[in-house]
Amino acid sequence: MMCSFNSIRGVPACANHRAMQTWAKGQWNFSGYIVSDQGAAMGILTDHKFATTLPEAAAFAVNGGLDLEDANSPS
Repeated sequence: MMCSFNSIRGVPACANHRAMQTWAKGQWNFSGYIVSDQGAAMGILTDHKFATTLPEAAAFAVNGGLDLEDANSPS
């Protein structure tokens, strides 16, 4: 399953515990991996300004239920 660039109820989708843990893995019994759209987890910091540091953004993503970030390569 892929989380996206948007927010759900004010929380970035790739940091959204309710969407990934409560709904997908809990209510829907999803047992696979949740991955980000390319760069969406980084967007927790850069686009949404939901986190203030990259480690904090990563923590939001992991604690929210993200299993794998499809990241852009640094240029």
